[in-house]
Amino acid sequence: MKDDEQQHQALTQEALSTDHPSDISVHREESRLVVQMKSVDLEIGAHSLEEGTGAFHIGGLDDPRIIIPEGCEVTLTFHNWDSTQPHGWRLIDARPPFAYPGELTNMAPAFPGADVKAGPNETATARFTASRPGFYTYFCPEPEHTQVGQYGSVEVTHS
Repeated sequence: MKDDEQQHQALTQEALSTDHPSDISVHREESRLVVQMKSVDLEIGAHSLEEGTGAFHIGGLDDPRIIIPEGCEVTLTFHNWDSTQPHGWRLIDARPPFAYPGELTNMAPAFPGADVKAGPNETATARFTASRPGFYTYFCPEPEHTQVGQYGSVEVTHS
């Protein structure tokens, strides 16, 4: 990897470890992010499974529960910090426990566009509207990544 790419990756990882948009309330003790606006930009980072916890890093938290209002327009900027394998983020209309976590990879996104994939050391963007209240699960659709901790939950609340 080039020196400037490594520096950019390090700065992005540092920013994501502590920063969060001003329109999101962070509840660290409950590992929860609460979106208060009708649109939000979320930065998500995924570490190498060998180097990190296997978690998604969002708003300075690992795999937080994200609460957003119905109709919220979500823009995801997904950073794959793994130099050897792809990672992704998909939101599905299902809740754990899952009898066989591998079944998740075949499930369609809960909302059009609620799915993103990035190759090693790449960044990708996705956009979707959370159009239905309910409880959803986000996870990495790469084989076996969910089993090592790359998943969390989203609650879409009535407006």
